Order: sequence, then structure tokens, then C-alpha cells
Amino acid sequence: MLGVEPDHKTAPDDCVNTSVLVDRGWTPAAIRRFLSKPDRTWPVNMYSLARAIEVESTEDWKFWDHALTLIAEEYPGLVTGDRHQAAKRRAGFA
Repeated sequence: MLGVEPDHKTAPDDCVNTSVLVDRGWTPAAIRRFLSKPDRTWPVNMYSLARAIEVESTEDWKFWDHALTLIAEEYPGLVTGDRHQAAKRRAGFA
């Protein structure tokens, strides 16, 4: 499995919901692929921000992020919404 496994015994206090991750450029598919299991599940799925940042420093994430940025530039209709905006910001287009 890719990403970093949660430690449910010591779930951190820095948990954020998926909206925060989307603002950072994550997609629902990226959350499933790289984070898989949430660190907390009540009242909504919450993920450790530190764990997300750790994933963002991996080569797998960088490759995925770069590929989506290129796709967003070349085919803006395929990458929509917040992900497209985040990719444009990182690429210097917004």
C-alpha cells in the first residue's frame, strides 16, 4: 500500500477533514490511495495533517501531483474544481 498508515492508538489532535485536504490539492482518489484509512471517523472522516504532509514529501506523491498538474494544464476539462485550481496555483498559473 502507498502512503502512511494511521496510528489509531495515538490519533493526533491535528486532524483535518477532506475539505482541508482538497484545499491542499488532494482529490478523493488521492485520499483513498495515499491515506486510505482516516485517523478519526466521528463525526466525519478526519486525517492527520502531519500524516498528509508526510505523504506530500514522498516520491510517489510528487510523481502523482506532477502528473495531475500536467494534465490540468494540457486538458483543463479533465481536472476540475478545487484540484484544478490547486494545480494551477502550484504551476504559477493562478
